[in-house]
Amino acid sequence: MNLWTGSRSNRKNKLDATNEQNYYAYSIIDILVKKGFQIKGKAEIIGKKNPKFQDMESTLIKMTEGKFSFATISKITVTHSKPIIAPKYIPYPNTTEKEQIESAKKAYGL
Repeated sequence: MNLWTGSRSNRKNKLDATNEQNYYAYSIIDILVKKGFQIKGKAEIIGKKNPKFQDMESTLIKMTEGKFSFATISKITVTHSKPIIAPKYIPYPNTTEKEQIESAKKAYGL
């Protein structure tokens, strides 16, 4: 499985500067439900000069309805994933997502 993320910045990606083997961890969390996934894998930073960029950018522009531009695209080949849950779900296993959403909305003033 591959995951694509885009960057609007032209700054050198930290991935290039700090991780010679380009291993990457990426967390995706729904802030209201307080659940998500941590995804790990090997990443490739695809800049505008890369022949793959234009096709990938076109796909991302369709997905984002043209609301964002992209300076680089990170293509992550997923090797591991695991669920992330808020600590409240552990001691209170009967906590429902609906209760969690209501609590989060109050906490965030939504």
